[in-house]
Amino acid sequence: MDRDAYMQTPDSRIELTEKGYSQGRAAGDQILTLIGDESVRFWHSPYLRTRQTLVAIMEAFAGA
Repeated sequence: MDRDAYMQTPDSRIELTEKGYSQGRAAGDQILTLIGDESVRFWHSPYLRTRQTLVAIMEAFAGA
């Protein structure tokens, strides 16, 4: 993690790391397992990382 990034870039514009993306995808898989074929809605902040996390989570739902 580049701690200097926070000094040069606003927190809301710092991208998700590869590890964070993997964690988001894993969370999506777990959510899908828990809810099965039920519907689900997600709310997220406008921060770049949260939007990228949602994309990773939604990948688990692509084939559902």
